[in-house]
Amino acid sequence: MSAVEELKSILNDMRTEQEIEICAVISRNGIPLAYELPEGVHIDAFSTLSATILGASEVIYSGLRKKIPEHVLITSNGTNYIALGVGPKALLVAMSSMESEVLTSNVREAAEKIKEVLAYGK
Repeated sequence: MSAVEELKSILNDMRTEQEIEICAVISRNGIPLAYELPEGVHIDAFSTLSATILGASEVIYSGLRKKIPEHVLITSNGTNYIALGVGPKALLVAMSSMESEVLTSNVREAAEKIKEVLAYGK
């Protein structure tokens, strides 16, 4: 199985088993690598803006000489969005109506699997 196929499998599991509406692995410069999205979501805009959100947060923190954030969490009307780095060249983003603590835990678990795929090129 190729690395992209392995990433898609992890993302598919996130959507079906964890009730995550949107999830994607994106390069740090906003290029989608693998994703699971509902119909009508424009992947290029979603990817670019997701990379910008995480990247801007990291710049803010490093500019203040603080450790870069582990993740960025945005909550709006009962829907949570999370973005976190999965290595130096990629990030994982997800959106769900589940509680933020549960979403964060589930996404971190998936992030570990994704890091392995990206590191070893399964």
